Amino acid sequence: MMKLEDFAPLRTALEEELGVSLDVMDSGPVPVLASAQCSPDFRPLWALRWGNRGLVSVQEQWVEPLQAVVNDLALDELFSIFGAYELSEITLSDGVALWGPSMHYFGDERTLRPPLEAGAVQFEVEELRRSIDCEIFWHCSLDEALTGFGVVEEGEIVALAVVVPTFEQIWEIGMEVAPHAKGRGLGRAVVGAAGRWILQNERLVMATVASWNIP
Repeated sequence: MMKLEDFAPLRTALEEELGVSLDVMDSGPVPVLASAQCSPDFRPLWALRWGNRGLVSVQEQWVEPLQAVVNDLALDELFSIFGAYELSEITLSDGVALWGPSMHYFGDERTLRPPLEAGAVQFEVEELRRSIDCEIFWHCSLDEALTGFGVVEEGEIVALAVVVPTFEQIWEIGMEVAPHAKGRGLGRAVVGAAGRWILQNERLVMATVASWNIP
């Protein structure tokens, strides 16, 4: 795994989003810090792990009670479904439920795998809104997407990756393959094409997956 210091734009984006410095990350006890981020879009709790270090960024009123919970959890316990449950014991009283943990993958020109040659083509978002079945491609949110890359077979889009500007310097890929087209590398083909486009626009690539999504 590459060091966080190798991704300066990523570190900057994370510190802006969490409202804390990543210099305080620790292996245990993981620090719980009040975020300086007060924007309306701020998520009330972030727990971040990179390698064997972590931190939790929260609204100020939760710092002390959550630190007491976190002090009793090993790093692997904190960043697990069990850990999310333990933190929720504090936040649910304020109407905040937690989601996670999720794996976040980042890439640049050094780490992104080249796309497979499977004929992925670029689509305008409006065209995708008219042509795809959102119940099948439910990982491909078109609300904020900039563009999409799909594989077409017999006039039908069977694999799709869309690009969403999650952060200013980091753009996220959402991907889905139609059930009857899985297992042929089409997901890698569209993700690779979308990732290459992100890099051409001088951004870092991001993709996320839930920890229970084994494939």
